[in-house]
Amino acid sequence: MVNTNPGNMSTGTAAKALDVSLQTVRNWVRSGKLSGTQTASGRVRVDAASVDAVLRARSAVPRPTTGTPASLETTLSEIQHVLGELQSQDLASTRLLKTVERERDRFRAEAAALRDASLQLVSAASETEAGVQKLLVVLDRQREALVQLLAPRSPEDLIR
Repeated sequence: MVNTNPGNMSTGTAAKALDVSLQTVRNWVRSGKLSGTQTASGRVRVDAASVDAVLRARSAVPRPTTGTPASLETTLSEIQHVLGELQSQDLASTRLLKTVERERDRFRAEAAALRDASLQLVSAASETEAGVQKLLVVLDRQREALVQLLAPRSPEDLIR
């Protein structure tokens, strides 16, 4: 198939140009590292400018060169220094993760305690509501009895 848009290329062509796998190109398009569009047929076309940008970025990264033993020792020393920093960061990350996990567990325990307390309150409120309803029934009966006692009566009822 002929590329009708010179600014775009197939994922296969992009993979060859970047010396990576086809799946890597697909992943990079999905993640946004490479710009691409999907055709009506479902194929992905990669923007040639984004491929060029990745190639330029790669060439800007200095590549290790073979040199004197002193430069190799310096490079090795720098690598060991970076490795030490990474290990230190890893240790700090592990400590932070453990702290976050402890806090998470503490909040879970508090949430469980609050849930239990709220369930007890709901239960107590239901019991209280039932008691109030019974009290209202009793008071209503007493009101009716008082109304009957205090209702005006006929004179004949007073004699009896």
